[in-house]
Amino acid sequence: AADLNGRGAQVEGFGQKGALRTLWGMVPLYSMLGYATGVRSISQGSATYSLRPRGQRVLTQKDLDDRELLFG
Repeated sequence: AADLNGRGAQVEGFGQKGALRTLWGMVPLYSMLGYATGVRSISQGSATYSLRPRGQRVLTQKDLDDRELLFG
């Protein structure tokens, strides 16, 4: 969860079923680039992840500036 928090995630919950542990929440799509490599490294190759679009929102100019993104 700490790695996702560092990517701007809003973790909404955790679950466990046997040895399988899951967490869910929302995270900006752009910050997930390269996450597959990171999660495999953190877990020494034992973790996987899935990503499902859940919505969208308009970025403010502050969001763009904070992330050093260019638009338009």
